[in-house]
Amino acid sequence: MRKIFIFLFLLFFWGCSYHFSLDKIKKEPRAIKITKIYIEPFINRTPERKLENLLINKLVYECNTGEIEVVRKERAEAFLTGEFTAYEATGIAFTKGEYTATGRVRIAVKVRLTDKKKNRLWEERELSDQEEFQITTNPSQTQDNREKAISRIMQRIAEQIYEELRVAVF
Repeated sequence: MRKIFIFLFLLFFWGCSYHFSLDKIKKEPRAIKITKIYIEPFINRTPERKLENLLINKLVYECNTGEIEVVRKERAEAFLTGEFTAYEATGIAFTKGEYTATGRVRIAVKVRLTDKKKNRLWEERELSDQEEFQITTNPSQTQDNREKAISRIMQRIAEQIYEELRVAVF
């Protein structure tokens, strides 16, 4: 009986590697209830023009159809700022003649949420997304396909930013 007790005792202390960690508790999102926000013009550090306008338009649409009101700077509870940090358009599929058949656009944006009253940074996130598009022998059709891919990326990024603002996990 004693050997069984010693065996169970040793098994319990050496075999059980479960432990409690405070890391998860420390990293839980802060409760931020934002109802009014000011969106500052985003900085575009990429060679692709108009990305900032497209994202802000889609983000304003998401907020206006949802629970967060986009207001002037004086009435805002928080400021949303950002900058585009990456834009890549690459070929990913090729034909037998080594012509590009499919392209991929990847865009990255860094977003910051700042408290107006205390002028302190609440959160900073780097968001990125990508979309494939068809490359054709017609350059204007290829350009149109690439712009549609960019628009879909911007829509998803705007939705992600809005959802994080809405549920206060930003």
